[in-house]
This record gives sequence, C-alpha cells and structure tokens, in this order.
Amino acid sequence: MPGIGVRIDRTPRVDIPFDYTEEEALQTDRAVARLPSDLKQVVSIVYLDPEGRTMDDNARLLRMNRRTLYRKLELTDKFLLQELYDKNELVDCHKSES
Repeated sequence: MPGIGVRIDRTPRVDIPFDYTEEEALQTDRAVARLPSDLKQVVSIVYLDPEGRTMDDNARLLRMNRRTLYRKLELTDKFLLQELYDKNELVDCHKSES
C-alpha cells in the first residue's frame, strides 16, 4: 500500500515512505526546538495545521505576505537540514564515499 504524504501546498503525494525510527523523530523534535522563535511559529502554523488552511491563509495568520512565508519555510528547511545532517551518524560514511 503506498504511503500518502502532503506537499506544503496541501496537495497529496503518493509513495512516500514513513518508516522513521523513534530516535529520528526525537532528533527532528530537538532540531525544531532549536529554531529561532519566528521560524518555530511558521512550523507550528504551516506543518501542524489540523484545519487544512491554504498558504494565503497561513500568511495572513502569521501577518506576513506569502513570499515572506515561503522564504521563512526555505530558511527553516535549511536550518533543519543542517541540524539533522550534522547530527547524523551517516555523515562520515557519506563523506568517505565521495
């Protein structure tokens, strides 16, 4: 059975595996907790939205324009990627293969 995911614009994505370990989930939670407060608020509003708001609605709720919201999401992604990548044990393995 294919996994169902959701893109940031709330359109469905199919065949996304969701087999994260508990440790990976904890690492992600810790990385999100280290985000600057404005980016944490963006994560909370956009990714933890049980109402299915549009990005325009999210931008209005956060009192910013949509372009700024997308920029903050981009910054959040970069921050989390660096936080999680730096903590990942596979970094050394990946670097040694290069």
